[in-house]
Amino acid sequence: VYKDVHFGDPSWLVPMCPLGFVLVFTYPLALYYLPMLCLVSEQECPGGTFGSGSESWIVGGGLFFYTIGMFYHFGSDCQKYYCLKYQHPRSLITDGFFSHCRNPNYFGEIMIYIGYGLWSCSYIVIPLFSTVWIFIFLPNMLAKEASMSRYPQWQAWHDRTSLVCPWLPSLLKDLYVKGMGSGRDKKKQT
Repeated sequence: VYKDVHFGDPSWLVPMCPLGFVLVFTYPLALYYLPMLCLVSEQECPGGTFGSGSESWIVGGGLFFYTIGMFYHFGSDCQKYYCLKYQHPRSLITDGFFSHCRNPNYFGEIMIYIGYGLWSCSYIVIPLFSTVWIFIFLPNMLAKEASMSRYPQWQAWHDRTSLVCPWLPSLLKDLYVKGMGSGRDKKKQT
């Protein structure tokens, strides 16, 4: 709710008919409640389980994916909102979260729900989530790419970034150069 109030996505503010409203809450949003249902249900979740939920690899793995996802999803949405609000004339956002992938907000949301899927311990949760990612997220990303391709810096940005997942070598290099490496350079100068 905080995100929607302070740096919301304008596409969610478009009015929709009652049937569209019901459909959105049926698919995909109802699927997103499946991990919680699996966790609190007395019965085994459909598709079987791969653990009880108390194993350290499940807790740690879920927390890892959830934390990375929250950072990318909300951080990139905040960056995009404020850049578009104050950037005149508008241009592509190719730095920060967007310097390693073109859709860091979708990457973050996928990571959050992979974490939920791990915590649910159900074999069926992540495959069901992937239908949302393929049939809803992917067409949205491709439509956004078609729209952004009109900018002159598009091709260079496209060539050095991936569609969804941050390019790990580039990310690690930037973390070193802009993060850890910058402190060493200052010490050498003194």
